[in-house]
Amino acid sequence: MPDEIEISTEQRSLAETKGELLAKLQAQLEPEEIVLWAEPVVPDSKNAMLIRVVAIAASAILLLLTSAVFIGDSRPSTVSIVVEIIFAFFAFRFARDFFDRQNYSLRNRVAVLTNMRALEVDTHDCSTLVWYSSPHFGHVEAVQTKLGLGNLIFATDEESHRFGFMNVPNTAEAAEILFRAQAKKETESRTNYRP
Repeated sequence: MPDEIEISTEQRSLAETKGELLAKLQAQLEPEEIVLWAEPVVPDSKNAMLIRVVAIAASAILLLLTSAVFIGDSRPSTVSIVVEIIFAFFAFRFARDFFDRQNYSLRNRVAVLTNMRALEVDTHDCSTLVWYSSPHFGHVEAVQTKLGLGNLIFATDEESHRFGFMNVPNTAEAAEILFRAQAKKETESRTNYRP
């Protein structure tokens, strides 16, 4: 019973966050752009734990290094303690920001598909992952990873790294939207091509 209450509370929290982030997104949409699909990115508890452990370990290592540099005798000065605390704080922030950029974010995020692009909205900003007109868009693939969740791949960069949405619900519905966008792009490119 307590597990059910915890899951229900988490789902309610994700739904509220989704509403807030979509309201933020409305100001960033193009005039003719329409949201077709939006789902919260479900945080992976293993990734969250990994981020915390690495961030704490990076802080501890930096704290030890600064201790060795600034504390020469057995009685540390106030300056050295302040410097250590500042270094530890920035080490923690650096580790967390690094993992945010590697898609291990702890922030609440919503994956969004419009009629023009795929984007991700979080508490800091709205970032476009791919415009459907981009040459990187294509090779759509939906893979179920857990019960009710999946990964949705829809783009490849110059180094052949594939990217998309990870740990999102309703990937089949989103894949259908992307398949239609891909078909439309291919039709347009064929009609624009004149030998």
